[in-house]
Formats: sequence, C-alpha cells, structure tokens
Amino acid sequence: MRLLIVDDDSDHRLILRNMFEANGYGCDEAEDGGEALSKLRADKVDIVLTDLHMPGMNGLELINQMGRLASLQHTPAILMSSQSREDMPYEAHKTGACAVISKPYDLHELLEEVSRAIGQAEPDELTAMA
Repeated sequence: MRLLIVDDDSDHRLILRNMFEANGYGCDEAEDGGEALSKLRADKVDIVLTDLHMPGMNGLELINQMGRLASLQHTPAILMSSQSREDMPYEAHKTGACAVISKPYDLHELLEEVSRAIGQAEPDELTAMA
C-alpha cells in the first residue's frame, strides 16, 4: 500500500513515514497541497494523509482539488488538524475527506484509521513509533 504524507513540518512527516514504513506501507511525502497534487498526478497512491494548515494550498483545498480530478476522485484522504472547531468534521467530510484526525493523536488510532479508509483488514499487531 502506498501512502502520501502531506505536511509542512518535516519532523512530523519523518515521524509518520517511519511509523507507516515500519507497518509495511510505502510512503512518499509532500510539503504542501501543490506539491502533493503534482505527485498524485505522477504516481498512484492508495491514500493521502494531509495536514490542514500549510502554506499555499491547505489540506481542505487539496482534498477539494483531488475530488475535481477524475483520476483522484476515489483516492481516500484523511485530514489531520489541531483545530478544534465544532464544524471541522462536517467541513472536511463535505470537502471529501473520509476522516478527520485531531492532533495530537494516538499513533495506533491513526494506523487503524488509515487501514479502515483503504479497506484493509485491521492488522493483528501494530508497530507504533513514538
């Protein structure tokens, strides 16, 4: 399974990449929505994990743009956000996100949500890295 991690924080991308690769995922990274769209047009991924707040194109805009492209309409996207607005889950789902993960999050829960979003059976034991 291929995962695209989109976040402007390089340390956060590294943590997520290490955790997902330790659990058998292939990973690619992008710093913002624009770079992510370029990578998504060039290579197929099974799921996109994107931060909300990034310079340039934010996570909601990225998911919205994915929904407008026939080749990406069915690629699941999970939005990660530290924003605690009550309407955030509604806004994210309306835009096309399959899930919203609040930061800070539990790494095991994040792995489970990604597995669920791409329709994989839940792994028996997840390897989380702190």
